[in-house]
Amino acid sequence: MEDLKKTEANQDVENGGTTNEENQPKTYTQEEFDKALKEKLDEARRNGFAEGQRKASKNVNEGLKNENQELAQRLATLESEILMQKHFAKLSALNVKENNKQDVLDLLRGRGLEINEENISKIVEAHPEWIIPKEKNGVVEMGQTKTTTDKSADDLKQQKIRNDFRKKLGLKEL
Repeated sequence: MEDLKKTEANQDVENGGTTNEENQPKTYTQEEFDKALKEKLDEARRNGFAEGQRKASKNVNEGLKNENQELAQRLATLESEILMQKHFAKLSALNVKENNKQDVLDLLRGRGLEINEENISKIVEAHPEWIIPKEKNGVVEMGQTKTTTDKSADDLKQQKIRNDFRKKLGLKEL
């Protein structure tokens, strides 16, 4: 408390205040001293609170920005997955063999074409060997072979060619 009295007295003298004749600093009553102390403490609290508020606001804004970026990435991933499921549904509707569905999409990407229903249909029409043969009364249509679950030498060779093509495009093997 003594330090505060001395500091305020020095400020009064520096600011043109007066002292008594003996060059003694001005004395304050206890009420004046308490009032001055309270004002300084209130000012310090307001400044400290405002500073804390700014820091907290900045941290919250950064957190929200990071969260928004993560949500945007997640949304983009989900949209991409939904689009791929739509493409696979279109390929199923066109009766494309399971092991050739990814080939159709890879071929479109490799040619730099947009993956849409029109381009998918064109690729499937250009590769009738990728279509599941239709049976009429248990008989396979002429010119097509019945698919089996056994992997023949031709299927293994075709799988190797397919994986080599995927590697060239920078995709993972199936």
